[in-house]
Amino acid sequence: MRLPKVFNPLLLALLTVSCFSNQDNHQLELRSPDNQISLTFVLDNGKPFYRLDYQQEKLLELSEMGLRLSADVDVSEGLELAEVTNSTVNDTLAWPFGEQSHFPQHYHEAEIRLNSKRIPQQQLTITMRAYNEGVAFRYTFNGQDMPSGLQLLEEATTFRFAAPRTAYAEYGHEGAYEAVALEKVQEKCELPLLTLTDQQAVAINEAGLENFARMFLKADNTAPNSLQVMFSSPIRLDESFQTPWRVLQIAPDPGKLIEQNYLIHALAPESRLEAQDWIMPGKAMRVVTPLFTTEESKKVVDFIARNGLDYAEFDAGWYGKGYGIPNESDPESDASSVVSGLNLPEVISYAREQGVGTILYVNKVALEQQIDEILPLYKKWGVVGLKFGFVDGRTQQGISRTHEWVQKAADHRMIVDIHDNYRPTGMSRTYPNLLTQEGIRGNEHMPTAGHNTLLPYTRFISGAGDYTICYLNERLNTTSAHQLALGVIYFSPLHFIYWYGKPEDFQLSQGKTFFRDLPTTWDESRVLEGKVGEYIVMGRRKGDEWFVGAITNEIERSVSLPLHFLDTGRYQLSMYVDAAEADVNELRGVVSAGDSLQLKMLSAGGVAMRLVKSDSQAGKTSNVDMQPGGK
Repeated sequence: MRLPKVFNPLLLALLTVSCFSNQDNHQLELRSPDNQISLTFVLDNGKPFYRLDYQQEKLLELSEMGLRLSADVDVSEGLELAEVTNSTVNDTLAWPFGEQSHFPQHYHEAEIRLNSKRIPQQQLTITMRAYNEGVAFRYTFNGQDMPSGLQLLEEATTFRFAAPRTAYAEYGHEGAYEAVALEKVQEKCELPLLTLTDQQAVAINEAGLENFARMFLKADNTAPNSLQVMFSSPIRLDESFQTPWRVLQIAPDPGKLIEQNYLIHALAPESRLEAQDWIMPGKAMRVVTPLFTTEESKKVVDFIARNGLDYAEFDAGWYGKGYGIPNESDPESDASSVVSGLNLPEVISYAREQGVGTILYVNKVALEQQIDEILPLYKKWGVVGLKFGFVDGRTQQGISRTHEWVQKAADHRMIVDIHDNYRPTGMSRTYPNLLTQEGIRGNEHMPTAGHNTLLPYTRFISGAGDYTICYLNERLNTTSAHQLALGVIYFSPLHFIYWYGKPEDFQLSQGKTFFRDLPTTWDESRVLEGKVGEYIVMGRRKGDEWFVGAITNEIERSVSLPLHFLDTGRYQLSMYVDAAEADVNELRGVVSAGDSLQLKMLSAGGVAMRLVKSDSQAGKTSNVDMQPGGK
């Protein structure tokens, strides 16, 4: 259902929006459809503010809004209300590449147009939305006869929480997390920023980031429990421009934030691709040095085909001057030439015959210099995807250029994975071929189990993450079952499996079976149990099958898991647990929704499960007796 955007007091009441005005002071309240969230706009003596209530309790005190473009163009004060228009949207969006096959697009919206009293022909529009899952607002500026080279000096937006909270701060695109008080948040704190009290979880985030610099946070020392927006680079503006959405994801507990992370996707622009039926999610294994020969590459393809994977990705070193720094970033390194000993078109053709697609890594330098040359060439070779390396995912210019490359890849029907510091803001809705991105401290760093139990509640509430799952590597700080479980817990439509591995490393592995059967997109996702930084149990459904992943930090743990999330009927259960003399042990049984399982996890360990619906009526026991599985 869609209602028109009109200014009508009766319609405002129907939308649970109330408006109060008194000369230079104006107040407008916008409520979420379930009436649990109240977002209030206040214009106080020409300065815009907002405040936020959740479940009838104050969440944010009066917080600043506005933009400071230059000393002469300040639209954070001297404003007067011109017009308010309101609307509501109540839709359900289908998304075949996500964690939920469908999700709600249900919100109340107010567009508040403000004129500058100081400088004629300048107007600031603040668009505010209240969802059941949180709130969002953005700024649109329209000005005439503005000076050339206009830049955004500062965004006045602050987040002034009503009470102390714990924040999980992270710095750098592949940093570790630390739990700190709000006043301890340093400059250039990355998004999303999870904040917690015993009563609720709130994450500060952004959505729909395009033609703008990435937003960071820092403590605002002018008020207690307060944060403010900052940028690490200048933002060049036209006479008219629009910021990304500033988002507050809100839930009674942090697990619910994960389930409702579709809010970021819902706020992004709609798809700009004419068709998306050619876009195929899947699992990938990379080909690396010293496997860049025709013979060795074909062995990787054979392993992929035998073990239920979908893509072979030729990583850094396959072209030009080969592997190393500065080789791939050397302007003279040619991304249309293949290193000696590798007949890449032959391998691509060989892979295609076995139903395996080929993805090529390309460094930013080559993308900048050769994008229009290499895309038709790669298409001729049969390439189906690209992995961008060392892109600039922070500045306005870098983000705009990266999205331009994603669109050009789509024009050639190629999927994309963006590595390094680019982070999701819902733009995979706009460019559905952008299946995943890094911007995460993954297995290139061999992080701790504690870090891994933080990621679902932090980085993954923004969207897909290419963590690069690693298996059977002696440098890992986690167990094998832990890595299996990450395949379920960490969402990535393009999932990289066996990072750092070669086919011969997995000949005797039982975990191959689980990875073979694992989907990468889902119809339904639930957080079944968990606590931030300690453990998580995640369940995801594809059709009639459920997959469950559980991981713990460095503390050995036993978790009772009722299976009430299952549908009626019986399910064949395969459970993978850590083993002393093998990578994992597979246990099998028959279960139903009335049963409960005890998940026993070693220190830094985990459990991975697959549940397949069955017509079998065998094994009707209240305590499931798991039996070793055969090979």
